[in-house]
Amino acid sequence: QLEAGYFINLLLAEKALTVQGKVTGWAKAYSLFSTPAFEADVVLKDAGLNGYPIGDAVGKMTLDRSNYNILIDADFTEGEKQVAHLDGLVETMGDKRWGLDIYPDSISAAFINHWTSGFLTDIAGRAFGEVHVFGKEKCTWVTANAYADSIGLTIPFTGCRYYVSDSVFLDSTSIIFPALTLHDEEGNEVFLDGRLEHNEYFADFKFDIFAQPKNALVFNLPYKQGEMLSGKTYASGEVRIEGDEKLVNLTANAVSTGNSNFRFNVSSASNASDNSFITFYNHNDVGRLEDDEEDDLGSFLHKDLAPATRFKMALNVEVQPNLLFGLVLNERTGDEIKARGDGALTIGYDDLTNIVTMVGTYTIQSGTMGFTVGNMIRRDFTLVDGGQIVWSGVPELPLLDVTANYTVTASLKDLFGSDVTSVATSRTNIPVTTSINLTGGLDNPQIHFALSLPQSEQEIADKVKTIINTDEMLMRQVIYLLVFSRFYTPDYMATTTTVGTNEMYSLVSSTITGQINNWLGKLTNVFSMGFNVRKDGQGADAAYEAEAKFQLQPVDRLVINGDIGYRYNDITNRPFFGDVDVEYMLTKNGKFRIKGYTHMVDKYSLRQASTIQGIGFVFKHDFNWPKPKKKK
Repeated sequence: QLEAGYFINLLLAEKALTVQGKVTGWAKAYSLFSTPAFEADVVLKDAGLNGYPIGDAVGKMTLDRSNYNILIDADFTEGEKQVAHLDGLVETMGDKRWGLDIYPDSISAAFINHWTSGFLTDIAGRAFGEVHVFGKEKCTWVTANAYADSIGLTIPFTGCRYYVSDSVFLDSTSIIFPALTLHDEEGNEVFLDGRLEHNEYFADFKFDIFAQPKNALVFNLPYKQGEMLSGKTYASGEVRIEGDEKLVNLTANAVSTGNSNFRFNVSSASNASDNSFITFYNHNDVGRLEDDEEDDLGSFLHKDLAPATRFKMALNVEVQPNLLFGLVLNERTGDEIKARGDGALTIGYDDLTNIVTMVGTYTIQSGTMGFTVGNMIRRDFTLVDGGQIVWSGVPELPLLDVTANYTVTASLKDLFGSDVTSVATSRTNIPVTTSINLTGGLDNPQIHFALSLPQSEQEIADKVKTIINTDEMLMRQVIYLLVFSRFYTPDYMATTTTVGTNEMYSLVSSTITGQINNWLGKLTNVFSMGFNVRKDGQGADAAYEAEAKFQLQPVDRLVINGDIGYRYNDITNRPFFGDVDVEYMLTKNGKFRIKGYTHMVDKYSLRQASTIQGIGFVFKHDFNWPKPKKKK
């Protein structure tokens, strides 16, 4: 029993193609002193190409006594199924040429990984057709006309896996992909055309690959703590990958499509140098590793072999509202902007300088912003339409102009005390919106707070302003509303200076439900829900309110927002309340929309409870006019 590699690889150029397996059988030679004759039956168990199994082989070798050529005839099988047939010839005289004609019939294509590991990985599937391996004096050439049957491959720096059933051609210096149609894991199409060239020995690669995704996956990397980029993004456009073993250029022009999401972690952007997108290495040097060193192959490649390939990327991306964009502000606390909007962004990367650049403006249409109060209590704000995030080069330092609202139902009793009857006669619980505005650089943003009473009578709003009339009082009210979901009672009205049971009840319930909201947000992007439970008063005057807010986006263009709840001891005798807003984008870019709603007036004013409905048409277009005059 012999290792096939010990003598078969003597014919091949070093590492162009490797053969593995254990050879057994018998051989017979006679007439050695007249006209020599030789024949052998050989069994190759656990055969492999380039380290990947291809089954077992049973073959016959004979000596052609007319010209002293060795003839080879063999069949490869997996179990009881034949997967390839091989005819071969080895000249023992003259130029000592040799050749193998392989006719694969559903043979594993994994052995191709040996040559493409720098830019394509995890190649798997079956191949049919013709493969010719031939050479002389340690020179090897490979040509092929093969058909790929559902062969899968992964592009490592995007995380996307594609499948192809089409023809691939190899000549002595090229691997050619002629107008292939690939499909992503969900069946979406990607048109691919290109070629890889080498120096006849599968080294010194040069390649030029052109791809056109059509609403297909172009980025698919799951979230990992500390990673700069993650998400699942669909796009249409054009992508080109070209270069050689020293430099890889990736350029793309694309527009986001489908139910996409993309997450950018600004706290990790400066660590992009830790991400090795592409690394080429010399297979001959890898072959010099000893058996006990193979487990440490990764460290060997990066320390002792040729330098890593330089990778440059330039992406021009048109972002549409169908993409959920996440901007992680603080990974430790979970503060993150999750928005839908539009914009044009240019992203660049060069691993020689370890610099990521980002230029462009993103305009927010809807979304949420997580905000942590005192490094402990997290609140989810609703983003206001029209906010902007602007990049001018450094990705982790965008300029912000973002406004977000957080609405709670608070009691006027906490603000006015016994004088509340002069303010409100029907009910005292009203919605209060806390607004936060972030402007300036993300490294040192300017934060401004404001309070508003949505759809309350102007008389109530004016009386509230007479109490919240200083910046100091405004900040106290904001903190109390965010932490305890209730107004802060001014010192001159307070009967106690300690935090009461109601405050602690609101704090605990809102903190727990805030954490539940955070977990739900990580499970799905289609549906999100938030809960809040409040208690007001003591004893017979106690009142409870439970509220649930939700957002549902079953398809790209449809968004449903709702706010439903139940009140106990409500003076209007209408314990249930609910608001629903429905918005449908008539066009992909969101410029034309239709909106409808049904609201309970009771939730927004002190008038008798009733509902109102409405429907409307919206047109939105951003422009910069008039344009500045050019200097003469």
